Amino acid sequence: MKPHWNDANIAPKYTNGYGETSPEYAISMEASYVLVRLHGATDHDAMKNIFKKIEVICEENNLKNVMVVSRMQELSGFDAFQLHLIIKKAGFTEDHKIAWVERNLTEGIINRFVLNVLTNHGDINTAIFSNEEDATCWFTDKKQL
Repeated sequence: MKPHWNDANIAPKYTNGYGETSPEYAISMEASYVLVRLHGATDHDAMKNIFKKIEVICEENNLKNVMVVSRMQELSGFDAFQLHLIIKKAGFTEDHKIAWVERNLTEGIINRFVLNVLTNHGDINTAIFSNEEDATCWFTDKKQL
């Protein structure tokens, strides 16, 4: 399944030479965070590779904020449960903020089960939003959960 970015808010932007893209994701730099757009089906290995790349970009640019805009098909139960470990093994800590933007909270990679796994372990600072504006405000602590 190839990505189809239907509106201006979803179209990938490439800046600072980080224009990496594949049929599953696009990574770009914004002013104060790394923006990741996910689309289609993926699996455990794909998520490991994506989050390793994101962490390298964060490290190289001294950024602690990541926004993941998801238009993903739902992961298998195993992969969804393992997402916490994937993110942690990639090098993310409680010092990072990972905002998941999921327009349809009942479907997709980030559903309530996945959010509970990510937030209840307490060692990764994660929140879920229905739009990018609220996620950006959370990065600057203008919006508290």
